[in-house]
Amino acid sequence: MTAKKNIAKSLILSGLLVFAGYPVFAAGTGTKAADFLKVSAGARPEGLGEAFVAVADETSGMFYNPAGPAYIISPEIQATHGLWLGDMTYSYAGYTMPTVKGAFVFAGQYFSAPGTPKIVNGVKYSDFQYYDALAALGYSFKMSEGSSLGINLKNISSQIDTSQESALTGDLGLLFRTPQEGFSFGIAGSNLFGQMGGDNLPMTARAGMAFKASLPEHYSDILFSVEGGQTSGEPAYLTAGLEHWGAKTLGLRVGYKYFLDDRLNKNMYTLPPVRGGISLRIGSMAVDYAYQPFAALGETHRLSITWRLFGWGVQWIKVGAKIKAEPAIFSPNSDGSRDSVFFVPQSVDIKDIKTWQLSILDSNRSLIRAYSGKDVLPKIITWEGQMDGGKQASEGKYYYFFGAEGDGRKRARSVTGEIVIDLTAPDASITLSNPVLALAPDGLVNPVTFYAVVGDSYTVEQWQLSIINDKGRAIKVFKSTYSWNSEIPWDGVDDYYGAVVPNGDYDVKLSVWDMAGNKTVKFEKIKVYTAPKVEIKEVVKEVQVKEESRGLVVNLASQVLFDVGKSVLKPAASKAMEEVVKLLKSYPENDVMIEGFTDSTGSRSKNIDLSSARAWAIYSHIVKSGVAPARLKVKGYGPDKPVASNKTAAGRAKNRRVEIIILKKEPVPAQPGTEQQPTESPAITIQ
Repeated sequence: MTAKKNIAKSLILSGLLVFAGYPVFAAGTGTKAADFLKVSAGARPEGLGEAFVAVADETSGMFYNPAGPAYIISPEIQATHGLWLGDMTYSYAGYTMPTVKGAFVFAGQYFSAPGTPKIVNGVKYSDFQYYDALAALGYSFKMSEGSSLGINLKNISSQIDTSQESALTGDLGLLFRTPQEGFSFGIAGSNLFGQMGGDNLPMTARAGMAFKASLPEHYSDILFSVEGGQTSGEPAYLTAGLEHWGAKTLGLRVGYKYFLDDRLNKNMYTLPPVRGGISLRIGSMAVDYAYQPFAALGETHRLSITWRLFGWGVQWIKVGAKIKAEPAIFSPNSDGSRDSVFFVPQSVDIKDIKTWQLSILDSNRSLIRAYSGKDVLPKIITWEGQMDGGKQASEGKYYYFFGAEGDGRKRARSVTGEIVIDLTAPDASITLSNPVLALAPDGLVNPVTFYAVVGDSYTVEQWQLSIINDKGRAIKVFKSTYSWNSEIPWDGVDDYYGAVVPNGDYDVKLSVWDMAGNKTVKFEKIKVYTAPKVEIKEVVKEVQVKEESRGLVVNLASQVLFDVGKSVLKPAASKAMEEVVKLLKSYPENDVMIEGFTDSTGSRSKNIDLSSARAWAIYSHIVKSGVAPARLKVKGYGPDKPVASNKTAAGRAKNRRVEIIILKKEPVPAQPGTEQQPTESPAITIQ
C-alpha cells in the first residue's frame, strides 16, 4: 500500500479508538489492512464485552465462532446499524438458513466515513471518500450431538479516495456443548490467510467458555461467558460478559474487556473497559441495543434487529419419553373385537408440559394422523384407524411416536414404535378321519381323528375345536393359543361326566381368532354310535371249578360277594361261601392261600388296600365256619396279575376277584420198600 493511502487511512482511524477497543498507535510492528474487521458485528456480542466465542448463538456469531450457527434451529434474519465517533457508521446484515445437515450463513458488512474536502496546493477538489465492505458465506454442522465445526469464506474490499483494494480470507471454529447446554467451550481463528495491498489482515485467535442456567420458577435465564484472545501484532486480551433474561422477553447484559499490556492500559485510563446492552423480544422479533463509552471522545451506539422466523429456541434439552400401544395389532372393522388401539404415555421427563403430540405415520413414513394438546397430557389416546379427514386407514404396518415440550426448553420424544392394521381373517380348515365314531360291543373305542390347519399372516391368538350336541351345547372342547397343524383324536368322552356321549349326530365347530380380533369359523358333522352293552352276568358264571397247577380252583362271580368299592360280604354271598367252606373241609391237611385282586381303576395304593380288605373278609368268614386259622394265609395284590384286559367293562369285572387256593401238599420222601401215594391238588377262585 502506498504511503499516501497509509497516511489517509491513519487520518481516518486515528483518534477514533474503536477497533478492538484500543488506539491504533498501540499496534505492534507492521501495518494491518481492513481494521474494520475487528468491529463487533452485532449489538448483543458488543454488550457482552465480545465474550462470544463460546456462545455464538445468533447470525452475527459466525464472526466470533463459525461453528455456532449449527445450533440455530430456525431461519434468522439480522441487521445492525451503529453510530461511531466522528460521524462514522457501521452496518451489517445476515441470514441463517438451517438445513437437515447443517446451517448456511450469508452476511455483509459496510463501514464508512462522511466525505472530507480534499485540498491540494490550495485547490479544492471533490470530497475525500473512505469505506470498507465485506461479503461472507459460512457453513457449520454438528459432528455429534454436542460438537460442531464451522468455516467462513470472506471477500473484503476497501476504498480510500480513488484507490481500491480487495482480499479473500477465511475463518474456522469449533464449539462443544453439554447435552443440556449448561456448559459450552469454543475456539476459533479469524482472517487466517490473505493480504490486502501487501499488508496483512488482522488475524485473530480466541478461546472461551460459557455457563448457562435456567430458573423456570423465577422466569429467568442467566448466561456468563469468558474469553481470551489475541490479534496479530497486538497484546492479548481477556473479556467477560453477563446476561440475564426475564420471562424470555427482557434481556440485560454487561461486558468487560481488559488488555494484558500495562503500558497500554495506563495510556488508555480514560477509556472505560465496560460496555452494556439491553434487549427486547416480542414474538419472533428482537431488538438489541449496545452502548460503549469512549470518555472524552464520546460514545458509540449500536442497534440490531433480529427476526427468528420460528421462535427463539436455540437448542432443545432432550429428555426421555415412553409410550405404549395396546394392542399392537388391531382390526378397525366395527366387529366389537379390537377395533381400536390405545396409546398410553408411560413416562415423560417433563413436569410442566406445554404442548404434546402423538404422530401416526404410514409405511412410507408420511404423517396420516396427529393428536396434540396443551398443558394437560391425557392418560389414554385412542385411535380407531381413521386418518386426518375421516378416511379409514388401509391394512398394513404403521409407525407412531410421541413428543412433548415444557419446563422451559425441554423436549421429549419417544422411540418410533410399530402397530399393524389387520383386516384379514385367519386361515382355518378341518377334516375328519371318519364321519362316524363307533364303539365296539366289548366297550373298546375306535377314536375319530380331527385334522385341522390354523394359520394367520401375523399371529393366531387362540383356536377352539368344539363338539356340539343337538341342544347347541359344547360337550367337548379342545383349544390352544398358537398356530397349529396337527391331529386331535377323540374317543367320544365328554368334558362333563367323563363318559361316552349318547348316540346321535353332533356338530364339529372350529373357531380361530387372530391377534387383531378377526375370527374364522368352520363346521363339520360327526355321528356317534355305541353298540348295545353285553350284560356281565352273561359273561361271568356264578361258580366255576377248575384244576390248576397249584390246586383246585372255584370261580365265583364278584357281584355275589361284595358291593362296588366295598370289602364287607353281602348277605347274598352266604350260599356261595357255604360251598367254599365245604370244599375246604374236604381237604383238612392242605394249606390254603387267600389272594385279593382289583381292576386298574383308581390309584394303585387304594386298590391294594381294597384287595387286602376283601381277602381278610373271606378269611374271617372261613375261620368262623370252622376252618383252622393255621392253614390260611392272606395276600392283597391290587391291580397286579390281571386275568383280562382292563380296557373293557367285562375284563375289569373278571379282574375284580379273590382267589382261594387249596395248595398241593409237598410229597413225602418214599421209604425203602414202601410206595408213594399221589396227593390231590385242589384250588378255589372267587371272583
